[in-house]
Amino acid sequence: MKHNRRSSGKPQSPIDLTPLLDVIFIVLFAVIIYCARLTKAVQMQIETEKTENESTIETLENENFTLKAKEKTIEELNEQYSSISEKVLIVQIHCESKAGTPGERSLIIQAPDEEIINTTFDRDTKEETYDLIYQKLKEYIEDNNSGEDMKVVVLSINTTNILAGDMEKISSIVNDLINTYENVY
Repeated sequence: MKHNRRSSGKPQSPIDLTPLLDVIFIVLFAVIIYCARLTKAVQMQIETEKTENESTIETLENENFTLKAKEKTIEELNEQYSSISEKVLIVQIHCESKAGTPGERSLIIQAPDEEIINTTFDRDTKEETYDLIYQKLKEYIEDNNSGEDMKVVVLSINTTNILAGDMEKISSIVNDLINTYENVY
C-alpha cells in the first residue's frame, strides 16, 4: 500500500529563500572586497618591482657604459703595446748550474722572435761560451740597429741559480754592449 504524504490536507507553502540569498550576497560581497584588496596588493608589488627593475636597468646601463670605456682604453693600450713591442726587444739571459752534474751549466738566451743560444758548458769551455755570448748578442743587436728601424734592446739577466763567476762575467759582457751601442739597455 502506498502512503501519500499529501494526506494532511494543508496546502504546502513555497520555501523562503531570502535568508539564503542574504548569505550568498554577503559571501559575494566578501569575495569582491578580497579580490579588490588582492588586486591592489598585486598592483603595488608590480609597481615596486617595476621601480626596482628600472633601477637595476639604470645600474646595468652605467656598468655597460663603464665597461665599454674600459674596453676602448684596453684597445688603445694594446695598440700602444703593439707599437712599443715592435720597437723594444727584451732579450733574456738564463745561465744556471745543472743539478746533479757539478760544474756543468745551461745557457739560454731568448729574444722575442728567436732563441739566440741554447747550450751547455762547463769549466773547460766557459771562456769560449762567454765569447759566444758576446758574439751572438752583438750580431743580434746589430741586426736590430739599422737606421730608421733602430730598435731598443733590453738585456735582462735571470739571476736564479746562476754562479757568482758566471754572473760577474755575463754582467761584464752586458755592460760592455750597453756602453758600445746607444740602443742597448
